[in-house]
Formats: sequence, structure tokens, C-alpha cells
Amino acid sequence: MSPEIDAKLFPVPSHFCYGSKNTTVIRPRVWAGVTPASTEILRRVLTDNHRRWHVIYDDIGFHNHIPHAVLTLWCLGADASLIEASYKTDSAYQRPIFTPPRPISRDNWMHHLVSILFRYYVAYLQFFKEEFKTKSFKDMLQEYVFDYSANYVENAQKQPQMLARFLASLLHPLIHIGFGIEFGLPGVLLEGEYW
Repeated sequence: MSPEIDAKLFPVPSHFCYGSKNTTVIRPRVWAGVTPASTEILRRVLTDNHRRWHVIYDDIGFHNHIPHAVLTLWCLGADASLIEASYKTDSAYQRPIFTPPRPISRDNWMHHLVSILFRYYVAYLQFFKEEFKTKSFKDMLQEYVFDYSANYVENAQKQPQMLARFLASLLHPLIHIGFGIEFGLPGVLLEGEYW
């Protein structure tokens, strides 16, 4: 395995159903045109994107579409060179990740949801990676998006409104998480959890 690939966050894509105990559900297993070379470059590109680029690429709040583009190209049968060219083109205008002002924890995760210039992305990503070590993604979505306490805090001046955030930004959090679920890629899921 290439050291350029994070095998835990970006395994070979599959139709793994998070939280499902039913392994007999009929799902497509093979994408036409997918090759070992295209799969290798896909995983390398996704890992590099995860390590280097912020999920928001400018101060306005435009989104990093690299995972959407390369996963779509890959499952449609694009060869490795096309996936790599797409990544190179899209990487040219991405915002590099940067060190956040402080870590995110269970105690402060609601305090920095709206930060100037999205300064806490790396801190949230690390927080959700730690949570993912002990929780299923289904449980994380329930706790951090759908649960009442993730949306309303009594007597709080600002409300977290996580479900609204999940459906905001032109549905990008939902799209990103959808790609992660569709292809069984924890790294993409965790990037989507940030919004």
C-alpha cells in the first residue's frame, strides 16, 4: 500500500451500508470501467485532498468539490490520468488547511460553529475523527445533527441549529456525507460533518 493513502479513512470504495446489519441487501458491487490503477489514484487524491485542503476554499464560503468530482469520474470509469488531471486542476484554487486557534472538544463543539474564515475546520475534523473511533457514523449524525440538543440549547443566545446547517450551503454537507456513505469512505463522511 502506498504511504500516500490513508487506508482507514479512504479504503477501497464499496457499497457498505453504515449501521445496517443486513448484508444481503442487493447493491451494485462493481462500477464499469473501474481499474486497480484508477482506484489507487482515487484513494491517493482523496487522501491528499483531506490532508492539504480546507473544505471551504475562499472567504465567501465556496466549497471544495474535489471529492465530488473525482468520485464521480471514478465511478463512471475514468482512467487514472483523468482523475489525476481533475485533481490537479481543482487543487490550483483550494485553500490550504491551517492550524486552528484551539482544539474542539465535547465541551466546546457548539461554540465555534460560525467562525471568521472557517478557522476551526481542522479542529472539528480532528474532533470528529476521535468521535468516530468509538461511535458509528449513524450515531454521530444522530448526536451532532438530528438530536434536539444539537439544534436547541435552552437560554442560549445563539442556537446551534445543526439540522439547518446540514441542509444549508446549497446542501453541500448533505452531498458530501452522501458521497461518503455511497462509497463507504469515512474520510469524506468526516469532512462533511464539519459544516
